[in-house]
Amino acid sequence: MLKLNEKYIRALVIVMAMLFVQQQVVAQYYSWGSDSPCLKWNHIKQKQGKIHVVYPQHASFQGTRVFYYADAIKDYISFGYRHPQIKMPFIIHPENFTSNGIVMFMPRRVDILSSPLGSEYATPWLKQLVAHEFRHSAQYSNTSRGFPRISSWFIGEQALTGGIIAFPMWALEGDAVLSETAMTTYGRGLQPSFTMEYRALGNITKRNRNFDKWLCGSYKNFVPSHYNIGYQFCSYAYNKYGENVWNKVVRYTVRNPYTIMPRMIAFRKYYRTSMKKLMRETFNNLEEFWQKSNSEEDTSKPIISLPQKNYTSYSTPVVLNADSILWIKKDLNHTNHLILSNQKMDKEKKLTAIGRLSSRIDSNGKKVYWTEYRQSLLFAERINSVICWYDLQNGKLGHIRNVHNAIYATCTDKEIPAYVEYLPNGTYTIVNGERRTTLAPGLEVHDMAYDNTSDQLYLIVTSDDGMSIEKVTNNGLENIKKPSFVTIKSLRASEGKLYFGSTDSGKDEIHVIEIASGIEKRLTNSKYGSFSPYPVTDGKILVTTYNALGYVPSIQDAGQEIEQIEYRKIPRNKVNPPRERWNNLINLDTVRFTQNDSTLLAKKSKRFRKVPHMFNIHSWAPAGFNPMSLFGENFPAFNIGATIMSQNLLSNLSAYAKYAWSSEDGHIITGAFRYTGLGPTISAYVTYGGLQQAYNAYSYSAQDPDMTKYYLTSSAELKDIGKYFGTGISISLPLRFESTRRVRTIYFDVSYDYDNGLVADMDAWRKVGYSAYMLRNLSYRNGLHMMDFAVEWSSSNYRGHREAHPRWGHTLACHYAINPADRNFSDLIMLYGKAYLPGLAYSHSTSVALAYQNRLGGLRLSHAITELEFKSKMLLPKGYASYEISNRNYFAASLRYELPIWYPEGGIPSIVYFSRIRLRLGFDMASFDNPYGVVSGEVGAFRFETKRDRIYSYGGDLIFDVCPLRLPSSGEFTFSLSIYKPTTKKGIHWSIGVGLPF
Repeated sequence: MLKLNEKYIRALVIVMAMLFVQQQVVAQYYSWGSDSPCLKWNHIKQKQGKIHVVYPQHASFQGTRVFYYADAIKDYISFGYRHPQIKMPFIIHPENFTSNGIVMFMPRRVDILSSPLGSEYATPWLKQLVAHEFRHSAQYSNTSRGFPRISSWFIGEQALTGGIIAFPMWALEGDAVLSETAMTTYGRGLQPSFTMEYRALGNITKRNRNFDKWLCGSYKNFVPSHYNIGYQFCSYAYNKYGENVWNKVVRYTVRNPYTIMPRMIAFRKYYRTSMKKLMRETFNNLEEFWQKSNSEEDTSKPIISLPQKNYTSYSTPVVLNADSILWIKKDLNHTNHLILSNQKMDKEKKLTAIGRLSSRIDSNGKKVYWTEYRQSLLFAERINSVICWYDLQNGKLGHIRNVHNAIYATCTDKEIPAYVEYLPNGTYTIVNGERRTTLAPGLEVHDMAYDNTSDQLYLIVTSDDGMSIEKVTNNGLENIKKPSFVTIKSLRASEGKLYFGSTDSGKDEIHVIEIASGIEKRLTNSKYGSFSPYPVTDGKILVTTYNALGYVPSIQDAGQEIEQIEYRKIPRNKVNPPRERWNNLINLDTVRFTQNDSTLLAKKSKRFRKVPHMFNIHSWAPAGFNPMSLFGENFPAFNIGATIMSQNLLSNLSAYAKYAWSSEDGHIITGAFRYTGLGPTISAYVTYGGLQQAYNAYSYSAQDPDMTKYYLTSSAELKDIGKYFGTGISISLPLRFESTRRVRTIYFDVSYDYDNGLVADMDAWRKVGYSAYMLRNLSYRNGLHMMDFAVEWSSSNYRGHREAHPRWGHTLACHYAINPADRNFSDLIMLYGKAYLPGLAYSHSTSVALAYQNRLGGLRLSHAITELEFKSKMLLPKGYASYEISNRNYFAASLRYELPIWYPEGGIPSIVYFSRIRLRLGFDMASFDNPYGVVSGEVGAFRFETKRDRIYSYGGDLIFDVCPLRLPSSGEFTFSLSIYKPTTKKGIHWSIGVGLPF
């Protein structure tokens, strides 16, 4: 059972963690990952401004662009708020091919993944990203007031994250989407695909009394992103009230946190409404408008019907021949898979699993090509994109070696596909055999296709003027479709025609351009949207049409013309109801950034030195704990005290120092750091306080009927035990191997630990002839040394949305620990293995684990027992502790079967949402050799023997997947209640665990 103060502190930390969670669960104690140590960094900042950008020297064009765009909108980014934005440095990570931006508060910074692969509309990626992420700095400026700000005077920056309770996650992101939409010509919020899923679902507020499902996610059904729904609420509220409602709501909430549900009071006080009412009004308004815009029917004919309860997506079809089609397929149970079907799609064959797809598939009839993200062996922020292939004849998988940073693999008349190479400095090169065409800085490529008639490659290109289609020539690019702010995607080519998706009509539809004449036509008319065109030889095209069940394979007559397209700079606005736009804002699409601008800004930049910026103390907490171990199912030890935390801007060095007090150990001071900037992780710690530990030896008196232990030291010496001191260092090398089907990791670790523990001095006993009667006259050696060598291997496949654990996977580990300073101290060997196997149903999981540990070497006596040994806690049966076992030939096994038992999809509205409840049934067993004393027939004679002890426990864990405070599914917590029955003990063993989402 926990002591009262530990219960209180753990509860405090849980509540703090709930408040600190931010986008993608970026929160207190979060480490973003490391860049390569070979990078040299520069930074540029305004002398008296709030813009500071840190970037690698080879990505100067990217770093200075971010600075230039942020400077252009700095006077507008806090539109609608009382207080201007706070200073949050932008950190550019150009070698990560995934496209994203994440705002941190511990310490405050904005991490920018600058690769523009994820562009969602006809504005350059970095413009979108700056308009969105910079808005968060304005939001946090207004949440960092009142009670959070006063608290920060005492406990640092982590107190400021408490203000996030004033800003629900959907509103935080919805308001940021509203910002990027307002600052661009036709931004994300206006894209037809951004509303398409809700148009298909209808008025969701009439389906559930608890609206939290649509904010937190679901394991039963598909739920669109909280970005989409957040934008609709924020946009409607601004339109209705003529102001940014979050300005007053946040201001009231952070100043009155002591009231019950201050956000609710603020909405009533200022707007005479509630969040529930606002949500219903928003969707009632949208439903009324969409009923008019959704009157069209699909001109494409579905080939199959999608399953009702397993939201399914078919995408990027490729026609091989008259009766064979390749697709990428995904549903709630499965990750991306490459499948082969016939034209009627009444037969499907799964070819292979697909990893983290970075661009669509293509085929030359012999092999299928696509590109996948692949993380480097060592560095989390070095993620490349490689060309993978699948041989249709023999089923072999592979990737093209020595080709990195590649996207849009496109089959031509050559054996090796053409592709687009993107470099971290922001430039694109079209690679077609020996021919390389490098594009001008500032241009982004978003797809590529090859036309067999013209024998040319064609690109979708984004620039400051919008999106266009270009032909690759010997002299560079030749324009085919003029740039505009109409979003175009999914380019395919055949027989002198270009097929692509376009938002020109106000919905996502399929268009075609005759290359020779330049005439553009719209081929489809859709209820919700049509995507992924691919021409078929009989005058048809394959497409996917959207409905509430997913993306449906459909067939469309390629000769059916809906309309001929005239040039339009901005698409029609068909699916977005009239909304008031923010006034007097700059339009980022009018901001031009040139190579000359980059050169001028680069001259103003300075070298960003890593060493002086290693330590950055940002917070302290009123509890003594280890913030580096807040990851996993169980909390570390918490005590009364204080903890100071540090993390640098490059996120490769974390450190803490703590003071803790407990009734058992007294005063303890600890300091530690973890550095990942070199590839291998280097960790070190030092601890002082508590009592020295003792590693004893003992014998028994044969005349004593109770077999009393006689220890090595006298009682007088035990009183002189001093304060504990310990220090250690470890070097670990995690190597990550990603493949199309699974992720493999091998982990090497070497650690050295020293503490001033009292170790039984068996050499002194040896000098007196191992006399049992001399034990109590001997003493301790001061100091325990331990070196641990470990290697671990794990392999698992990618998980589907509904899978709590990998369907197939395994882990193997081996540890060997020695005391190099004492030959009497035995070594420890520990072997561990765990396998994940499928259960009876798809969302069920079975796991089997085995462990073995044993002492090797050291002093062995027939008439005394020593505790000069290390022990491993790996795979102890539930309800037992390490002091209750012996590591002599210790063998343990564990069996778990886990299954979901209920999807409540409800709870206390706006407070806690239960998405899933799981039951994990378990059985543990262990056996080991246990020494014991035996009295012989002679007076005073005894000896030690061993017997094989066996312990068992059985029971289960009830696991709750929970989203507090309307956090999205990425912020999901896990609460578990474990109840097990140890067979050799009275009563039951129970415990509570909390799994944090970061």
